[in-house]
Amino acid sequence: MRLTVLFLIALGVTVAKNDAITNVKGLWVAVIDRCDFGTAPRPLLLALDVTKSADRLKVIELSNGEGADLAERQYVVGRGVLPIRSDLGSAKINGRAVVLESSDRVEQWRISEDGSELIVSRLITALPARQQTLIFRRTQSIPENVSR
Repeated sequence: MRLTVLFLIALGVTVAKNDAITNVKGLWVAVIDRCDFGTAPRPLLLALDVTKSADRLKVIELSNGEGADLAERQYVVGRGVLPIRSDLGSAKINGRAVVLESSDRVEQWRISEDGSELIVSRLITALPARQQTLIFRRTQSIPENVSR
């Protein structure tokens, strides 16, 4: 009986951890008017494409403001403490949140209760350091034309 209870508890923890990663996968577009970019310029468009394969989480970030910018970051999911390199960070599950850490930033991602929004608290550690709070909505496609 005790083994069954322990197994069910372990299974529940594993499912909850996998759900945190599963829930952030997909295409997300920022609600620019609800975002706080700190001292950084406000873009016209900010989008994330998040995929997971094996033990990696891949984040492609598209920003369109003064110029178009495309960044790809990869994170190793849940392997304890890893050396952080410029091309690879770590992803840890903290309850319903996912904490992403790379050489130039630390981010905490949370999904809204209804699953429609991704709230990102971002600390960019590269100088000048800056804090951002970004609100994204799940979407099926990125808007093609964004004008000033």
